[in-house]
Amino acid sequence: VTDVSAKLRVDARLQRQCEAHEYSKK
Repeated sequence: VTDVSAKLRVDARLQRQCEAHEYSKK
């Protein structure tokens, strides 16, 4: 696994968590 692909997976997970958090606040 390259550093780039690992970063993309982490970024995607964080983005989903952020979106879920924003949605839950509404």
